Amino acid sequence: MKRMKTKEDLHAAILTLSPAQIHILTEMAEAMKDSIGQTLVSDSDILVTAFVDHFSNRLRMHHATHSEKFKKKAFEFAFHSACIAAGRKSVIVNDPTNPGADVIVDGVPFSLKTEAAASIHDEHISISKLMEARWIRECLTREDFARETTRRVVAHLEKYARILMLRAFTLSPTEIRYDLMEIPRELLLKISVLKPADFEERTENGSSRADVYVPEGKGRIRAFSVRLDGSVEKVTISGLLTVLCVRHGSWKMKTVPPEES
Repeated sequence: MKRMKTKEDLHAAILTLSPAQIHILTEMAEAMKDSIGQTLVSDSDILVTAFVDHFSNRLRMHHATHSEKFKKKAFEFAFHSACIAAGRKSVIVNDPTNPGADVIVDGVPFSLKTEAAASIHDEHISISKLMEARWIRECLTREDFARETTRRVVAHLEKYARILMLRAFTLSPTEIRYDLMEIPRELLLKISVLKPADFEERTENGSSRADVYVPEGKGRIRAFSVRLDGSVEKVTISGLLTVLCVRHGSWKMKTVPPEES
């Protein structure tokens, strides 16, 4: 584990910086002093004290100079470094030839996602790319879509154990909220029970979709929709009910206005 930096290290570094670098560093330091609203789940196995302190300050540092919300790669790095700060062994996975887990923490493979669209909704989650899927172009019938989806998507989901999503909500031009949600892998694995009759007929651009239901009371509710997008060759998830997921925590903080970022 890297040695914790001290005030003496910071002072020594400042002496070597240019005026422009000192200006940017001062902006970041001032952002660190701003209050941040946190709502944390007490029994979260992820949000231990050291993780929260490191991760929340990564968010503050980013928004000291950016209005742009965290993207996937920024989330991966912040999550990875916060895990290390919490004393865990963390490795970022870089294997474009075999996509699956993004980060492995203490031997557990995690898939990390982000959602920050203007249309983001508290009650529903969208995964804009669960996986790339060139095989969609080969599907012509409902039977094809059912066979390939249940085989290939399930195989993809089995490459990792946990799915975390960082969701970003714009509250005002200068305020943002992040929610860290866990999507149960077991919920998405219900894709495995889809039948040909569950899929829509192939569209002109080679797409289809199917709804996945879960029991509720004496009936059932739609948990999410799986979409096979033939135009961009990827699998997406839409309308995923947040009540079926786990909220680990939320952070509310200031951000620079868009015209200043």
